[in-house]
Amino acid sequence: AENVLHHLLPHLVFMPAATQLTEADKLLLSGLLISNLMFVLATCCLAKLTLCVFSSSSSGATTIGNSRSLAVVSSLMFMLTPASVFSSAMYTESLFCVVSFFGMLCWVTNHKSFATISFCLATATRSNGMLLSGFFAFDMLHLLFNRHCQFGCLKRAWLVLLAIARCLLVVLPYILFQQEAHAWYCSQNAQQPVPAWCDRPWRLYNYVQQQYWNVGFLRYWEVSQIPNFGLAMPAIILSLVTVRGRFSYDFFTLGLTQIPSHLHSHALLGQSISHVQVFFYYLLAQVLFAVFVMHIQVITRFLLASPAFYWGAALVVTSPATLTFWKLAVVRFFLVWWLLGLALFCNFYPWT
Repeated sequence: AENVLHHLLPHLVFMPAATQLTEADKLLLSGLLISNLMFVLATCCLAKLTLCVFSSSSSGATTIGNSRSLAVVSSLMFMLTPASVFSSAMYTESLFCVVSFFGMLCWVTNHKSFATISFCLATATRSNGMLLSGFFAFDMLHLLFNRHCQFGCLKRAWLVLLAIARCLLVVLPYILFQQEAHAWYCSQNAQQPVPAWCDRPWRLYNYVQQQYWNVGFLRYWEVSQIPNFGLAMPAIILSLVTVRGRFSYDFFTLGLTQIPSHLHSHALLGQSISHVQVFFYYLLAQVLFAVFVMHIQVITRFLLASPAFYWGAALVVTSPATLTFWKLAVVRFFLVWWLLGLALFCNFYPWT
């Protein structure tokens, strides 16, 4: 299918010049066209997801007006994301955002089978899609520990097993990739020396990350990396402020217990609702993983498919309670990092 798109799109879109395009030109134009088309679709999916999540709330997104305004502003922030240059270039970020946002939309609307397929595609696109299994893990926890669950024991047990199976399916593309690589490079018929990681069938990805990119727990915490931590600090602060805005009684209990009347949430984006909370857990998990394990400057790309990141930015920018200084700080962060990314990346300088 990919080869068909690569060859067909240039002929359809660039018909007058198609005969003069080389094979490399066709691949380049097709890649750019597909990537930008996916970016547009991802923006639409994010807007629809935002509307769906917050319009179902009885309190709505009262702090910024309504769910429609939140959807519009969040989509605008996504289009000006600090890592937007990777969404327009021939990278996998745009496709990853589409399948991630669509899967989240299916999860929120209780179409769990479609959500599973979308999250599987996300993991097949980028390995960090494995974190999306957390949505089904959240379902499992609610089924196991929520005292107000209305299902019987057998029904609950079946749904728990189904949630576990869905988690495993989301991780499956990553496992299959490792297995394929092991069969390709570690077989006795290989025409090259057996790599060092072959003694552990599931170690390929970790080995490459550690051996060539020095990725690992606290490995990037070096004095020489302080500038990169400075580059990532605005995204880290905005993410933590967004998550902090959701701190409430049921944030720490995963929404598994009844909220006492005197502890009703007045936190970010209205009342606490379980299907809203999980997006903020997802954002927090991404930030912690990026800070302690990854190359920290990649965090803007890592958060590209995290809706809560844009919801938090939209709240800061539009809330009447926010000081003008902080509103301008968020807008400038998005615009300056967006322009820096365009200038540096296009001239072959390192950027996230």
